[in-house]
Amino acid sequence: MLIKMNALLPVADTKTPETDQGSMIRFLGELCWFPAAAVSDYLQWEQTDSLSARATIRYAGLTGTGNFHFSPTGGCCALMPRGITIAKAAPPWRPGKCAIPPGKHSRRTGTRRK
Repeated sequence: MLIKMNALLPVADTKTPETDQGSMIRFLGELCWFPAAAVSDYLQWEQTDSLSARATIRYAGLTGTGNFHFSPTGGCCALMPRGITIAKAAPPWRPGKCAIPPGKHSRRTGTRRK
């Protein structure tokens, strides 16, 4: 993960399995705020039931999966990441689990967001 001040000056640059996992989970979690990213080429969707879908992200040799739950009106309600598989991770590192619960919804520029 590379962080730059004003897009010019590097202030942090780290490449660890934990950072990669956190970045992928954050990306999945932010899909509710930026729904246009849900149709990215590196995402694959699979419907799991009438109100849920599993998203699999594949990027730079990494794979992560999260289960999304939706309201009956189609709003994104929650994300339950199932873990990120990182081929370069050395044992005993294990992917963690977390939940991103529902929050308030709002409408910005015609798009309903979490």
